[in-house]
Amino acid sequence: MSIQQALDPGLRINHPHILHAYEYVEGLVVYRSVLVKDTDDIYKPVMDHIATKGLIEVYRTRFEDDGMLFGEAEVIHHTIAGGG
Repeated sequence: MSIQQALDPGLRINHPHILHAYEYVEGLVVYRSVLVKDTDDIYKPVMDHIATKGLIEVYRTRFEDDGMLFGEAEVIHHTIAGGG
């Protein structure tokens, strides 16, 4: 990994109470209100990033979170295909 890659923050999305997405070395973590669907316009940058990087979903769970719209959140982890 180059210094530039290590310093580049990559994808960062922060829409309070709705959607958060952060790229990390091994992939992408998404934290979203259950209101947000894969086909929503607000989620398009995330879907584009997943497609561009060739990421695959490895984990998804839902739980109560009063800080998110509708009081419920979903966490989705994606990793590089074949990367672990």
